[in-house]
Amino acid sequence: KNLKLQEEEKNIDEFNQLFKEVNWMKKALDKGFGKGDDVDEEFLLDDYNSDDETSSHQLKEDEEETDERLRIIFCSRTHSQLTQFVREVKKSPFGNDISLVSLASRNVMCINPAVKKLNSQAAINEKCLELGKKKSKTTKFDLDDEKPVKKSKSGGCPYNKPTGIENLRDDAILGIHDIEDLVTAGKKTESCPYYASRAAVPLCEMLVLPYNTLLHAATRKAIGINLKNSVVIIDEAHNLLETISGIHSVSISGGQLATAYSQLSQYKLKYKSRLKASNLLYIKQIQFVLASFIKYLGGTPGKDPSEPTTFSREENKMMDVSEFLVETDVYNQNLLKLVKYCNTSQIPHKLHGFSEKYKSSENSTEENKTGVSAFLENLKKKDNKEVTSTAAKKESDENRKPGSSPLMGIVEFLTTLATNFADSKILVRYGTTLSGANIRFLLLDPASQFKEIVREAHSVIVAGGTMQPIQEFKQQLFVAAGAPESRVMHFSCDHVVPGDHLLPLVITQGPTSVKLDFSYQHRETPQVLDELGRVLQNLVAVIPAGMVIFFPSYNYEEKVFN
Repeated sequence: KNLKLQEEEKNIDEFNQLFKEVNWMKKALDKGFGKGDDVDEEFLLDDYNSDDETSSHQLKEDEEETDERLRIIFCSRTHSQLTQFVREVKKSPFGNDISLVSLASRNVMCINPAVKKLNSQAAINEKCLELGKKKSKTTKFDLDDEKPVKKSKSGGCPYNKPTGIENLRDDAILGIHDIEDLVTAGKKTESCPYYASRAAVPLCEMLVLPYNTLLHAATRKAIGINLKNSVVIIDEAHNLLETISGIHSVSISGGQLATAYSQLSQYKLKYKSRLKASNLLYIKQIQFVLASFIKYLGGTPGKDPSEPTTFSREENKMMDVSEFLVETDVYNQNLLKLVKYCNTSQIPHKLHGFSEKYKSSENSTEENKTGVSAFLENLKKKDNKEVTSTAAKKESDENRKPGSSPLMGIVEFLTTLATNFADSKILVRYGTTLSGANIRFLLLDPASQFKEIVREAHSVIVAGGTMQPIQEFKQQLFVAAGAPESRVMHFSCDHVVPGDHLLPLVITQGPTSVKLDFSYQHRETPQVLDELGRVLQNLVAVIPAGMVIFFPSYNYEEKVFN
């Protein structure tokens, strides 16, 4: 009886051990398919419930306090002009009584050497956001027990520390600092000046920032700039109309579409067993939109963008936004909802990190080797893998900045389509290859984007030295934006140089009768350069107090000087 009992206990122990081994093997297998949860967890999309979008967004808006304090917002074209303005404020009678904060891009204010060395603005932005999201996350079950374990994610930005940023924010509020001052202070305290300046926005009385930050509504909202009860001053406003149109005109290339489609397909193939149904649904919708655009340009989704399209020659076509949506068959897609998903889930950044790690063949796709085994084989060869098509690689280099996410540009394009501005057009360029094709959104009515500034601000001042014809600014920026013409005031003063002190002359040839042709094709020829030198020598000999010479570019200035 005892032997029988011992045998039963032995069988139970063997069964338990076998069950434990099977359970371990199952988890190891899952982890193997995932290529390491502790590594790939950062690429996985969080659970997303679209039904909660409206309620949570509304709740967030209700919780935000409305900041309507009187504030001066000053913007100009370049950072050097902003720095010069801040120095003048310091010397003014108000220098000790006003709190001023300067804003700039990450490219200017970042002090992290690993991020700063990246060679494009898009790459710096994406790396900064990626480092900011590297926090401890709860991963799957440990292999030895059933409890979830927290894996610590190293590699976050060492300068993005809450305490240091708060201290630097307080310093920025208590004294007047230009961009260089904030960067220097950030390096000394090892605190991020970019996030410190953003945190100081609600507390300051004067805000100094570049054009693009003020004129782009999404950027204003992201930073937290409230225009209500603010005095907006726009310096160097002579090219304001062109600037507004340029900021809101977005272009995507056929190469971007092909790259994004390829990356998204491989991402879904690898993680489809670990993603929620809602995420898979949105990924399929994004794929559908990308495929529709690729087909419209004459390409085939999943194929190399250097392959011939259905077009035998290059063509251009201009159309309304509504016509474009119908012809591409995406008119029935809720683009606003799709854009919100991309921004909330951060799928462009996660997809970019995934593709950078596995070096997936972005532009294409060799005769569609599909299936799990084919893709896993591709992952094994991720290190130093050469792209099969050199044409596709060349296209990729030309159509997207190094380190940038192709899907990010496409999301920006979809945002403009979803907003559907009143006076805008779509310009489509068809090419013999998908690489040579692109789609461009053109904003034709700057007032449609400027009207929110006119409507919400207490007053708007546009200033510049070459504002004529001033009637154009009145009609296109203010009256078209809904401002009563009686409220638009014009002030102009005389030039600082009296008219009788000016002598405008045009010199067509030099002392040796050589024609002074400064067109791009001829201005660097030895004959023109020698003749320009003779002209300058003669002028210097007769002008007593020196000269100031202006050149069309820094490169040409250096060429002439040398």
